[in-house]
Amino acid sequence: MRLAEQIKFTRSNPCYVVAIRSWFDKINGNSYFTGRIWGSDEMVAIPFQYGHGHDSYLDAAMDALGLDYQEWNVQDYETKAGTFGVEYCEVARKKDLHNGGK
Repeated sequence: MRLAEQIKFTRSNPCYVVAIRSWFDKINGNSYFTGRIWGSDEMVAIPFQYGHGHDSYLDAAMDALGLDYQEWNVQDYETKAGTFGVEYCEVARKKDLHNGGK
């Protein structure tokens, strides 16, 4: 069962599912990622950007949603804005990122 199917959305405690695809550029030695965020009634895209690790992914997700990411708990991914679940996948090619890595 996918994480998106396991999380139940409620108005009192909004939940967000963040699906991340990460790509490692072997030539330059850098990691990049894109993502999609599903909320109770919306889908928001995280654009192609440099970074690696859950902190980078959640910061980008909260920026994309317009939320204040300085008030979240790194241990359990809960914020005053809601709870975040992260699905992570490494891909071999840049074009396999969301939106073809653009």
